[in-house]
Amino acid sequence: MTNNPAETLLVEIDRFLERTGTAPTAFGKAALSDPNFVWNLRSGREPRFSTAQRGRDFIASHQAETAA
Repeated sequence: MTNNPAETLLVEIDRFLERTGTAPTAFGKAALSDPNFVWNLRSGREPRFSTAQRGRDFIASHQAETAA
């Protein structure tokens, strides 16, 4: 894993997308109301801590739903 917070977040999101079959735009829109979020992250965007946390919270809530 990397020490760059944006790269770490992108790895987490990419794993989620692969596991769930979710499109990057659908993830961005559902998690952050920003369909370009994943694209921008891949292009070097450095999200705020709160934005990254919202993405992680979305992933965690989806995992909790599928585990129930």
